[in-house]
Amino acid sequence: MKYNEAIFSKKKIWSYENEIRLVDLDFSCSSDYKTIDAPELYAIYLGIRCTSEDEKKMMGALRSSRNQNAKLYRMFLDDEELSEIKAERIW
Repeated sequence: MKYNEAIFSKKKIWSYENEIRLVDLDFSCSSDYKTIDAPELYAIYLGIRCTSEDEKKMMGALRSSRNQNAKLYRMFLDDEELSEIKAERIW
């Protein structure tokens, strides 16, 4: 799979998600966070492989932003239905 395909495409099965992907390759930015002019966020879903360190960074970013009302979810595999991924609200 090519880099562009991995980042900028998704399978039709996920088309209901109404997902927005932001890729910023500004390597001169010295901060962990970058301010952008965008609509207010409704929710953020962290993937199964998201580390607890990245989870804490995301919570910190939400606390210090205008998106404090955004919901934050962690995805996990359902113990009873291993092929199902579910979301748990953590913020």
